[in-house]
Amino acid sequence: MASRLGNADEVFFTGHETGIFLPHHGIYASALALQQNINACEVLGKKVFLEKTPKHVHVIDRIKWVSPGALIVLMIRNPLDTCASLYERFGDLNYAIERWCMDAEAAVRAKSRFEDLIVVRFEELTASPDQVLERLYGRLGLVWNPEVVKGGRTKYDFVGLSGNMELRRRQVSEEIRQNPGRGELLFSESQRREVYRRTQWYAYQLGLSETGNSTRL
Repeated sequence: MASRLGNADEVFFTGHETGIFLPHHGIYASALALQQNINACEVLGKKVFLEKTPKHVHVIDRIKWVSPGALIVLMIRNPLDTCASLYERFGDLNYAIERWCMDAEAAVRAKSRFEDLIVVRFEELTASPDQVLERLYGRLGLVWNPEVVKGGRTKYDFVGLSGNMELRRRQVSEEIRQNPGRGELLFSESQRREVYRRTQWYAYQLGLSETGNSTRL
């Protein structure tokens, strides 16, 4: 999603995870780094600074302290397919489940604290990319361009990436499309039960089922 938002002419997006709001930087350093990026926006004639670091889900309170007017887009995805993706990358099911649960706990906490949070379900994005992205463009004050849904070059192509980020660069250059049932295909029945057992509470709190369909809260 960040790659598509980052392709808008009005957006300054560096194409890599900056981590500028993570705690080891300190509040002053985070504020300084943010201001430097805002200055770059102004110099380049851009109106929006876009930043994507998945670990920032754990420090949304710090982001809001440094920049109270920041618009935060929170992407959520069903645990089975997310764990499948993490398992393919790291080869450790226990790590995959713990990672999803940790991020989901932070997402639940953020949803309860910040009413202006923009929550997007991954399954909704892949099912209706035009509608979801046009809505996001509107919230960010950007001019909608249907061409961004199609595959092609993104800002990730202009930075040096390696390992998992190089894989991510290739993935985001493709056209947005549905890829359901990844976890169903990858995991055994016992592995799926383990994912369901350990993620079900957070999935319910986020309005997700384990396989991607919405649940009623």
